[in-house]
Amino acid sequence: MTPEEQQLRILAPVKGNWFHSFEAMPGLWTAGHKSREVMEFELEHWRFPADLTGKTVLDIGCADGGFSVAALQRGARSVLAVDEQVTTGMRHFNAVRPYPEIEFRQVGLFSDAFMALPKFDFIIFAGVLYHVHDMLEALKRVRSKAAGTVMLETVYNQTLGAWPPAAIFYEKDEFHNDPTNWWAPNFACLEAMLRVAGFDFERTLPAGPETGLTEGRAAYLLTPSSEGLFGSITESATGSHSMLEEAHQLIDRLRAENAELKARLKS
Repeated sequence: MTPEEQQLRILAPVKGNWFHSFEAMPGLWTAGHKSREVMEFELEHWRFPADLTGKTVLDIGCADGGFSVAALQRGARSVLAVDEQVTTGMRHFNAVRPYPEIEFRQVGLFSDAFMALPKFDFIIFAGVLYHVHDMLEALKRVRSKAAGTVMLETVYNQTLGAWPPAAIFYEKDEFHNDPTNWWAPNFACLEAMLRVAGFDFERTLPAGPETGLTEGRAAYLLTPSSEGLFGSITESATGSHSMLEEAHQLIDRLRAENAELKARLKS
């Protein structure tokens, strides 16, 4: 046993080192913030595919890799796990690499490195959307890497009503004492953004249109839509096609000047 394996065996059973509970090495389970029972519930009710044989998988915001391991155990050919930070658990898990088919990279969703990634057959996008400043841009970036299904999980909040589309913005740490929680959209807002980003979707949790709860967590299976409003990602802060607008204005001005010159020539 290597020193790294020994360290992993010491750390795995200690709570506080891990977010997910998963089999870090054969027969060795981590004591995660999410218990094994919670992980099993989520995998079932989010309808995490039972068979990923031969698929390439991207796990966005992977934390310590619990869902990456689940994908590999269900037959994935390879898994790229990305996160903008390296957790304590991932640092030790990645040092041992008991599952060589899982590659970890420290990559943020809004980085150039993310946009340089290829497309993947299956994408895990769980527990991330409400942590980003720009939810629509995040969904568009995920859409750009989707060759197949995306499993989305996020929070929702209906206290402003089911309609119109709306989202609650948290300025500080009002939501679960976490200053990185920014948004909680209602279903109308969340599903409108999915359509604009270019996804067809099926909500898997809560399963019905009437949840009975004003806030909670929702999961969706997304597929890229050929008829969506998805467009190229721009660098504009507003998302508008400002350069195109300037071009239109220039053309209109030149046409007006040309018409004025023609009128002068005739006179």
